[in-house]
Amino acid sequence: MSDHTPAALKLAAALLDDVDLDISTELPPFARFWGEPTIRYAHLAGPRESAGEVAAWTCDKDGFEYLGLPAAEAAFLFEGVAKLTGVDGTETVVRAGEGYRLPAGWAGRFEALEPVRKVFFLL
Repeated sequence: MSDHTPAALKLAAALLDDVDLDISTELPPFARFWGEPTIRYAHLAGPRESAGEVAAWTCDKDGFEYLGLPAAEAAFLFEGVAKLTGVDGTETVVRAGEGYRLPAGWAGRFEALEPVRKVFFLL
């Protein structure tokens, strides 16, 4: 291994305390707001709204609907509880300390049952 290899960055909730999360009033074209959430977002790496994006995100309540993801999404919740409901009615509840993966093309609702703090990756 080279002496110039960058150090690994441990992803932890405390790291997100230093990230400036701006209030997001717009969603990407493949999503729309559901209810009256306050969403905060910080782009961390990669291209926006496509495979390779990494971002930090919070939602206080309600959420949004995916109309069809352009790429698979993987996420890890640091805080809160969320419910994912596919257009087929299948529900998945995810709690702090857990993650999820949605396939490309997935459509359905993301609902914050308790305020959510997460990092997501478009694969």
